[in-house]
Parts: sequence; C-alpha cells; structure tokens
Amino acid sequence: MKKIIFDVDGVLFSEERYFDVSGLTVWEWLYSSGYMGLAAEQDDFRPPSVTEGQTAAVRRKVWDCDRLLQWLKQHGINSNWDMVHAHLTVTLWLMAQEYRRRTGEMPALSLTDITGVRKAGKTLLGLPVPAAGKITQVLNRIGDTLKGEEVFSALARAVSEDFQGGAAWAQLRSPFWRMHRDAFQDWYLGDDLFMKTFGVRPLSPGKGGFLTREIPLAPPESVAALFQMLREKGYGLAVATGRSWPEVEIPFRQMGWLPFFPREYIGTASDVERASRLSPGESLDKPHSFTYACAVYGNGPENYSAYAREEQKLTEDDEVWVVGDSLSDIWGAHRIGARAVGVLTGLEGERARTVLEDNGAEKIIARITDLPSVLPG
Repeated sequence: MKKIIFDVDGVLFSEERYFDVSGLTVWEWLYSSGYMGLAAEQDDFRPPSVTEGQTAAVRRKVWDCDRLLQWLKQHGINSNWDMVHAHLTVTLWLMAQEYRRRTGEMPALSLTDITGVRKAGKTLLGLPVPAAGKITQVLNRIGDTLKGEEVFSALARAVSEDFQGGAAWAQLRSPFWRMHRDAFQDWYLGDDLFMKTFGVRPLSPGKGGFLTREIPLAPPESVAALFQMLREKGYGLAVATGRSWPEVEIPFRQMGWLPFFPREYIGTASDVERASRLSPGESLDKPHSFTYACAVYGNGPENYSAYAREEQKLTEDDEVWVVGDSLSDIWGAHRIGARAVGVLTGLEGERARTVLEDNGAEKIIARITDLPSVLPG
C-alpha cells in the first residue's frame, strides 16, 4: 500500500480562523446574556456585527497572545472543541473556588443544559474572571507531564474533588462539552449550515460563519498540482482531521481539491462522533489512531469498533505517510504504524521543528508544496 494522509489545519489551511473562532466561543459563553452573561462586557458583544479587530482582540485576551494555545498544542491537544473545554472548565473551577473563599462553600453548578449554564452565570456574577495566564498555570500544575486525553482526565478528577457530588461537566463529551461544541460550530459554520448539519436552531443565532473565509497555506492551484503528481506516482490520497465532514467538503470543493480524495478515505470528527456512540467514555480524537484508520482502510461504520480498539496496524511493506503540523499527528501516525512528515506552517512555525523531530517525525518540510522532496524516489 502507498498512501499519503493529510491533516488539514496548519497543513493545507491556516489555523488562524479556527483559533479566532475558539476565542469567540469562549468570549460568548462567558459574557453573552445568551449564555453566562458574567460581566458588563456582554453589552459590547454583538455576534452578528463582530469586526475583525474585535475578533483579534478577543483572541489575544482569551488565549494570552496564543501562549495558552501553544501549551495545549505542545501537550497533544489538537481539537479546538477540547481547547475551548479546557479554558471554560478551568475558568469555572477557579471562579467557584473564589466563590468558596467569599461564602465558605462551593457553588452548586449544574451544567447539563442551557438553563443550568445561565443559572451558573447568575451565581458567579460579579466574581473576577481569571486571566488566561492563570489558566495556563493551573493546566501546567495538573498536566505538565501528560498528553492528550490524559490532561483532561487529570483535570476532571481535580475539579470533581472540589465539588460535593463531583463535576461530571468537566469531562470530555459531557453535555457541557457538547453545548460549547455546538456554539463553536455555529460560529464556524454559520446559522444556515449549522441548522442544515444538526437539524436544530443555534442557541445564539445571528452568525454568518467563517467557513467561506478559509486561508490556504499555498496557492490552491499549486496544491492541486501536488495532489495530481502524487497520484501519478502511485500514492492514494486521504485525509485525517479533527474537522467535521462539512468543514472539509465545502472548502476542498471551493479550492478544487475534493476530486483528489475518495470520500471513504476522509476521516473526520463526524466519524469520531458516530463511533463514540458505540464506545462511550473513550476518546477517539487524535492522537488515537481511529481517524488515521478511517483514512487508511475506509470510514465505513462497520469498521468503527475495530478502529476504536486499534486492531489495524500497517506492516513494513506499506508506505504510508501522515503529513501534519502537531504532536498529535506524529503520535497518531506511529500508533497505526505510519511514517510522519512534520510541516512548519502550524501555530508555532519554525519553533516546532525540534519538538516534532524529538517526537519521531521522520521528515520535516517548511510547507506542503515541499513534500515531494522528502518522499522516496
């Protein structure tokens, strides 16, 4: 087998829009009256009319000029949904601790539905919202030696120990996680595509979406020429991404790339979501090999259980490369037995070289169009 599996964000498209949207999602959850409505800043937050300048300012504040994002990426957390979850979970935990310092008891937070979220906002109203740098300190204390799912498991345990009756909302894929995941998707997809995809109205409508504002990391025609050349060399092309299917289909179609990728070899968060219903409680996100198995062997639901158990492994006779910008891509490639090419167009740019090499990237390229230079032959 000869195949090349591409990550999308930081490889083919800039991650900037996703990080912008993750910042807007956190900001809306904390300050919008549609969610927690914590501070007077909610009065300045009008989702339908958010400008590029406001978006940039929100991102700087929420992610501490990307320092918190860098910590998460360095610890194998690649999903923007999970990045938002880390931020909101630590924020609410620290605010609850401040509430205890002032009142002598922890607040009862029920975050299983939007009513509970708004009630939590009223309970915590007036308390200081911790700065992003403080969130990084907490995560570093809890999970500095951990990676990926381990970080969230440790965080959920620590939070639960502080609340009488636990804090199930701190876990990945909890109802709380799903609510802010949907908020993120509404920002990114826009109201119309969100309703088409999920069949429900968004909780906080008025968003046009960012999906049509993707920024390719190389001229689309140059990338298409690369794909054509790789196919002529006998490589099958596939995708393994944390995006949902519409987030791949629409921009790939716009760029003219979709015909190069058979649908059954595009592994996405949509596959993870469906498979997670069969394996509740187990994370199938990168760096789990599930998405890569979909890209290698096909994304048929009849194979999900085997992929979740990581039964499929490549052999020495297979030439399969995973092209990605993050540690989760490198780790995921090795879990399925593939070789990894690190690309330096992600969040940290050239600074990522040493980390990618130290974690087993066989090759490093500056940009996606350099890929042929490191392939055999």
